[in-house]
Amino acid sequence: MISMASQTSMNERLIAAAAYGLTMLVAVPLLSVAIAWLFYYLLRGHSVFVQNHLKQNVNLITSYHVYVFVFLLLFLIVPNMGGVLEWLTEKVPLIGITLTLGGISSIFFIIIATLLIMAVLMVLIIFTLFGQWIRVPLIIKFVK
Repeated sequence: MISMASQTSMNERLIAAAAYGLTMLVAVPLLSVAIAWLFYYLLRGHSVFVQNHLKQNVNLITSYHVYVFVFLLLFLIVPNMGGVLEWLTEKVPLIGITLTLGGISSIFFIIIATLLIMAVLMVLIIFTLFGQWIRVPLIIKFVK
C-alpha cells in the first residue's frame, strides 16, 4: 500500500509549510489574514495537496481573527455593562464584580488563543513536511 506522503513532492510540502510559517511569523494581525488569502489565490491551482493546506491555512487564520475579535469585544463591552445595569449592581454587588472580572479575563483568553494558534501552526508545519493531509477542527470554513 502506498502512503499519501510518497505521493506529494518535497516542493509541494515546502510550499504548504511556507504558507503556514509565513502567517505564523507575521505579527501584524490583519496582515497575516491578507498573506494567507494572497497565498491561496496565487497558489491554489498548484496541486491538490497545496490547495488543501492553503484552504486550511486561510480558514484557520481567519477563524482565529474572528474569535479574537469577539473576545476583544467582550473585553471592551462587558466591564462597561455595569453602568447600564447600575440599579442591579447596587442591589447585588457580586454582579458588578462578575462583569468586571469577565471582561478582564477575556484578555487572558486572547493570550491563550494566540499561544494555541502558534502551537497549532507549528504542528501543521511538521505534518505538512511529512506529507500528511490535515483537517483542522473548530474552524469556520470561509473557503470550501
